[in-house]
Amino acid sequence: MEIRLGILEEKERTQFQLLDIISTDEYNKLQKCIIDISHYSQSLQLLELVLMNERDIHDFITQTLTEVEQKAIKWNGVSFEDMSRYRLEANRFLLNYLSSFKTFLDHSETILKRNFGHVSKEVTEYKSAQSNIYDNSFSYRFFYKLRNYAQHCGIPINFDHTLRDIGSDTPQIQILLYFTKTELLKEYDSWGPIKTDIQNLSEKIDFFPHFNEATNCIVDISEKFKALITPEIIDSAKHVLMKTQHLRTPHNKVAMFSEIEVDEKGHYKSFLIQYFPYEIIDQILDEKSYC
Repeated sequence: MEIRLGILEEKERTQFQLLDIISTDEYNKLQKCIIDISHYSQSLQLLELVLMNERDIHDFITQTLTEVEQKAIKWNGVSFEDMSRYRLEANRFLLNYLSSFKTFLDHSETILKRNFGHVSKEVTEYKSAQSNIYDNSFSYRFFYKLRNYAQHCGIPINFDHTLRDIGSDTPQIQILLYFTKTELLKEYDSWGPIKTDIQNLSEKIDFFPHFNEATNCIVDISEKFKALITPEIIDSAKHVLMKTQHLRTPHNKVAMFSEIEVDEKGHYKSFLIQYFPYEIIDQILDEKSYC
């Protein structure tokens, strides 16, 4: 069945031209390039999701601090219902963070396995980098396990605040997000080797030092992932440009047309369209100075 490269242009109505005929082998090659580039982009988006969820938690604390300050100078202060709502919101943001944390790790490993093989050098290096961070950072180990705790035992964060100079126009407010050691150990029995680490912590485990370090670890792991996958993705992006750049203009979209059907007069009846992700391709090549 005939396969072609072609263009689509938006004028008064969408116009298309089916141009260069390509072989099935070249079609499969270009299709793999598109898939690899798209999966790479998805991995980076998942990392950005982790960082967005991290920012949400910091923004939540900033907004809550402002609200608590406003309530603290009033006669009825911060109510029990307020505290319950703050705790619920904190845990909502944490669960989003933990989910994106684990999803990024799983997705990036899957991409490496799909591209290089399950027992490849690249996958081995990636797992080694993760293991090294796991062994050397309690915070990373803790948050890695915390997702399972949250799934099986519920919301783990406690929320508290302290007030000083109550009644003045400028009360001093401190907000604390923390885990309770006794609760963590009592409710969950699958901490593994880090149980001893948790036992050695204070009863109130301050959230932010471990949260910030765990996020830094995820960023470090993402850099290793990018270092391993980027050379192949650059090759894919270069191949797409080599085969299609001559068709690109600022006013069209370039695509592959397959499963082409024509009527008895030779007019096109139907076809499948697969666009080339040039925005991602250009970004990949521009970032690595491979134009």
